[in-house]
Amino acid sequence: MNDTQHTPGPWNINPDFRQDMEQNFHIESPGGTVCFCSVGWPDDAIAEANAQLIAAAPELLAACEMCERIITEIKEVPGGWDSGANRQNLIASRHYIRDAIAKAVQS
Repeated sequence: MNDTQHTPGPWNINPDFRQDMEQNFHIESPGGTVCFCSVGWPDDAIAEANAQLIAAAPELLAACEMCERIITEIKEVPGGWDSGANRQNLIASRHYIRDAIAKAVQS
């Protein structure tokens, strides 16, 4: 399903707050800078929250893809939602989603 066309994660934030320079948040992967967010918002907290959401994009995409796959599999399995294996998959995907969301909204 995932024909990755983007820089693989994980992506992290590297603040760039040099004196006498515009403040930026670099979004970086192990391979280098993916992009940078210029702090153009009157509230630095909003700019940082935007950068965190961008940095969480690979994990959020992976969580969505996992859920879509699990939901598709559950619909096709006898016992559906009540199957023990499916219940374990749902629990695992819920943790994965929580981790991705936590990264997106960390402060």
